[in-house]
Amino acid sequence: SDPFVVKVGPYHGQRVDPAQQAVVTASGLNFLEARAERGRFRVFGISSEQAEGDVWLVQPSSGRVSRLVRRGPSVNNSILYTERCDQFCVMCSQPPRDSVDGWRLPLLEQAVLLADRDARLGITGGEPTLYTEKLCSLLESVCSKRPDLSLHILSNGQHFHKFDQQRLKAALSSKQVTWGIPLYSREAGLHDEIVDKEGAYHQLLENLGILAGAGGFIELRTVLMAKNVLELPELAKFV
Repeated sequence: SDPFVVKVGPYHGQRVDPAQQAVVTASGLNFLEARAERGRFRVFGISSEQAEGDVWLVQPSSGRVSRLVRRGPSVNNSILYTERCDQFCVMCSQPPRDSVDGWRLPLLEQAVLLADRDARLGITGGEPTLYTEKLCSLLESVCSKRPDLSLHILSNGQHFHKFDQQRLKAALSSKQVTWGIPLYSREAGLHDEIVDKEGAYHQLLENLGILAGAGGFIELRTVLMAKNVLELPELAKFV
């Protein structure tokens, strides 16, 4: 009954642990049956051609299959790492939920490692760095086992600490990870108002230094809205 991750074959020369293989045994226009080491299952609404090369999270107890990594035609995929967040940004399209999703994180790490060669994967949320330890484990695995992959991590930059810097430095040495971090104003009060968190601005500036000191590639992002659009020239000068 425990959830597990599989990659749907054929695998096009990729070495996949037999415990993580799913072989299609029957299919129609809108369903397929597959066999994995953990058992057999049928999925509706998809054909074998559409599923080939996908990475799935199978949850037997709920009868649910989630498509985590989808094969081409694009090499880009985004993985929802968590729905939890410590900010309530006024324009957020993914409002935080107090969900219990820590159990998924080791499975998501497995899914990333099963992605096709040279895939580009986004790690998003919620706020991924609420689970700093698990996220660092994912980075270390990818950088050591799958140097062909590149990651783009969306983060509010609130949860780095000085003691994380050495670990991050080792994991980021391959330069295959980019951090997308938002900065909405050069004024602390306005930034904090937009993210609905007091002290977020000063914490962000401190943590940008920690991340830069670890060798992280940082992509500063902003969103234009009535609250900050007139501040854009000053924000540009500040950056």
